[in-house]
Amino acid sequence: MLRNIRSKESNQFVPQLSVTIGIGLAIISVLVLIYFIHHDSTIIQAAHVIEDASKDFDRVIDRLFPEEFGQ
Repeated sequence: MLRNIRSKESNQFVPQLSVTIGIGLAIISVLVLIYFIHHDSTIIQAAHVIEDASKDFDRVIDRLFPEEFGQ
């Protein structure tokens, strides 16, 4: 495909659909990379880690001690 696009002959066939799909996939890849970097940077923040640990701790307590004390 690139050989056809870079050809200096003006009457050469250029696969427009393949070029359009390639550019679209490149744009989607960049957007997914940006989302991935943003997601990773928020998930390693201290507040998020502490919140997840707290939720896990509460679930473990509820599983180990299903009944409330004093009843």
